[in-house]
Amino acid sequence: MVITQIPGDRTRFFAAEIEGAIVSFSAQNPTSKTVVGRVPGVVYAEGESGLLGMAFHPRFAQNGYVYLSFVRIGTDDVESLIIRMQSPDNGLTFGNPVTILGPFAQPAANHKGGDLHFGPDGYLYASFGDGGLSLIHISEPTRPY
Repeated sequence: MVITQIPGDRTRFFAAEIEGAIVSFSAQNPTSKTVVGRVPGVVYAEGESGLLGMAFHPRFAQNGYVYLSFVRIGTDDVESLIIRMQSPDNGLTFGNPVTILGPFAQPAANHKGGDLHFGPDGYLYASFGDGGLSLIHISEPTRPY
């Protein structure tokens, strides 16, 4: 779902797989991937859901933080959340998940979003879908534009 690199490290790529795995592979002549982490719990990977976003902290070399946005199976419904995981070994492994935002309900199977990026201001920006077409109520006819 996402492919990115650690800031300042162009030797390897990291990918977020829809079912919740974080994998890495060499940037030069990649022949295999290595699972370096997995989001906690049961990831809901049906339809437009799953592990949808991943962003390395701009100061990853100092703090080892990666942020992940995903949809999981909750108590009553599926739900979206953002977690932070940490790597003690420069991206060889990731653990210690901490919830940063959410969880919040995603009652429909469509219109999910989960993109994550750090802006030039250093803030983490996240996008989420509208929760599905079932939440939209149109009270007047749609007019052509």
